[in-house]
Amino acid sequence: MNSLSVRPPATRLPPMNILIFAGLFWFFTYAALSVRTELILGDQFNLFTVRRILGTTVGALAFGLVLTCIARRARDGILNPASAIAAILPASLLVLAARLAIDELFYELPLPFETNFKWVAVWAGYFGMWVSASLAFQMHRHGERPQAACRPVASRAPAPAIPCSRDISHCPTEMAAWEWVADACAAELAAMPEARRHVLAERLVARAGYEQVESDYGSPAGEQAMRRAIALRIAARLSNR
Repeated sequence: MNSLSVRPPATRLPPMNILIFAGLFWFFTYAALSVRTELILGDQFNLFTVRRILGTTVGALAFGLVLTCIARRARDGILNPASAIAAILPASLLVLAARLAIDELFYELPLPFETNFKWVAVWAGYFGMWVSASLAFQMHRHGERPQAACRPVASRAPAPAIPCSRDISHCPTEMAAWEWVADACAAELAAMPEARRHVLAERLVARAGYEQVESDYGSPAGEQAMRRAIALRIAARLSNR
């Protein structure tokens, strides 16, 4: 039976874990970008701003969406690191658009485009780092599953017969068994007169036939050679009685 190629089932992050990881990403990016802003503004720094809260929230939603795609592809067994990393650019453009929209909706004096662009560039670095780590973690979980559980059960072929040459002395187990048979036969025929035992031995050897050249084991010639060897051993037992 030809074994079929079975794709091993991949592990998938449960939805609750995706929400937790997205929340951790939001907290990390908000804290890191807040520290960056404090270093730039100094005393004018404000920890809570609508621009930063909504911007990192949109980024966390994008991160959760990417995690969902990674988990779905892992479940289907088609993980592709390039496609996951390629999501960095669209996610960055989404966050940039959100930042620009927030400036227009909530602030009378919007920040310059360059400022928003630099902020999103820093965020994109964190996003790429977290996506890469999540992808590596998922691939690790996918690769460490026991492979024995996903392999198809192959039909067991019968054990090949152990080849034996025409000389049964090359097979100690078989030789011992046939020697026991020869001894048992000789013991049963021990009560016969010696002349009749010799005649029986000659007939047994003659009935086994002559040995043939190139008699491989398993072939008709090989079987005949085996019978002749056994007959000779029985005849020797009978003659020695």
